[in-house]
Amino acid sequence: MLTLVLVVIGVVLLIIIKVPIGFAFGAGSLVLILLYNLKLGWVIPSTFSLLTSFPLMAIPLFVFLGLLMRYSGLATRLIDLVNVIVGRIRGGLGLVVVWGCGLFGAISGSAASALATFGTVMFPRLVEEGYPRGYSVAVIVCSAMLALFIPPSMDMIMFGFAGDISIAGCFLATVGPGILIIIFSSVINTIMSRRFQVRALPKVRFSAWIGELGHYGKRASLVLILPVIVLGGIYGGIFTPTEAGAAGSVFALLIALAVYRSMTRSELGKAMLHAVSIVGMIVALLFFLFVISRITIWQNIPQQLIALLVSISDNLMIQLLMFDILLIAMGMIIDDNSGSILSGILLLPAATKLGINPYHFAGITMCGLGLGLLTPPVATALYEAGAIMETPLKDYFKYCIPFMLFSLLPAFLITTYVPEIATFLPNLVLGTGLGRW
Repeated sequence: MLTLVLVVIGVVLLIIIKVPIGFAFGAGSLVLILLYNLKLGWVIPSTFSLLTSFPLMAIPLFVFLGLLMRYSGLATRLIDLVNVIVGRIRGGLGLVVVWGCGLFGAISGSAASALATFGTVMFPRLVEEGYPRGYSVAVIVCSAMLALFIPPSMDMIMFGFAGDISIAGCFLATVGPGILIIIFSSVINTIMSRRFQVRALPKVRFSAWIGELGHYGKRASLVLILPVIVLGGIYGGIFTPTEAGAAGSVFALLIALAVYRSMTRSELGKAMLHAVSIVGMIVALLFFLFVISRITIWQNIPQQLIALLVSISDNLMIQLLMFDILLIAMGMIIDDNSGSILSGILLLPAATKLGINPYHFAGITMCGLGLGLLTPPVATALYEAGAIMETPLKDYFKYCIPFMLFSLLPAFLITTYVPEIATFLPNLVLGTGLGRW
C-alpha cells in the first residue's frame, strides 16, 4: 500500500505542475507496472475489454447531448423560461442560474458543460443587471456543480461502472443531495443579492405574465421533453442509460436542425469536434485508471484500506468522516471524472465491507468531489470558471465561500449522516432492499 501511496503523491505533484491529468495517471500506471515487474499481457487486455463495454458508451453520447444543448441554443430556451418564472424576484437572475443549472443537469449530466453554457450565456446578463463580476462567477461555478447530482450524471456512470453497481441506482442516489443544494443555494443567493443594487425584470400584470410564460414555455416545450425521454426511458424500463443517451442525442439533433433550425452545419461540426476531444481525453484517462484498478485489486488495497480505517476507529460515524475527508482531498487535486472512478475502484469496496449502503456512498462521493472541485490548490472547476469568464480568482473566490460553507458542506454532512437522503429513491424505484447503512 505504501508503494501505491507514493505513486499517487507523484501523480498529484505532476497534476499540480500542470501536467495533463491523463498523462499524469499514465506515468503513475507505468511506474506501478515497472515496480511490480508486471507483464503487459496481464494488464492491457483486460483494460481494453473494460473500455469496450456497453455501459461506457453512454459517456460519449451524453457528452454530445450536452454540447448540442450548448451550440444549438436549446439551453438558452430553458434559461429564458426559468427567467420568466423567477426573474422578477429580487435576486431572481441568480435563482435562474441555480435552477437553470439543475434543469440543464437533467439533460447534459456534465458540470463542465453547465459551467461553459451558463458562463457564456448568463455571465453577461448578471453583470448587466448589477451583480458584481466576482459574485456572478461564483454563483455560476457553484451552481454548475448541480449537474454532478441531477441525473443523468456522467460521473455516476463512471462510479457505477467502476464499482460494479446499478448506474440507474447511482443516478437516483444523488437526487436528494442535489435538491438540498438547490434549496440552500437559493437561500444564499437571495440573502447575498440584497447586498447588491441589482435590477430585476419589470413588474407586469398577471395576465401579461401568463402570456409571457406561455410564449417562453412554448419555445422550450420540446426541450423540456428531453429529460422525460432520458430519465423516463431509463426508469420506465424502456432504455438502458446508454440507449437513453442515444435517444436524447437524436431527439435534440432533430429539434435543433429540423424544428427550431437553431443550429448550422458549422455549429454541428464544432459540437462534434468538441465532443471528440472531450471523449478522447476521458478514454485515455479511463484506460490508465483501469490499469491502476487492476493493480490495486491484485495488491488487496481495498482490504488494507479497511484495516487502516478500523485501526483508527471502529465507530462507523468516525469512519464516515474519514471517507468525507478523503473525498474532499481527492476532489481538491483531480477532476470529477477521475475522482468518481477512483472512488468506485478504491473506496466503494472498503465502504461496503464496513456495512455502508453502496448508493448511500454514491451520494457521499458526489458531495465530497463537488466540494473538492471548488477547493484549492488544484480546484479544476474554480480555475476553469475564471478562464471562461475572464475574472481573476481573487475577485470571485471570496463569493464562493458562502456557497461552499452553507450549501455544499451542509448537504454533504446531511447526506453522510442521514442515509435516506441518498437511499430513499433507489429503494423506492428500484427496490434495492439494501439496509439503511
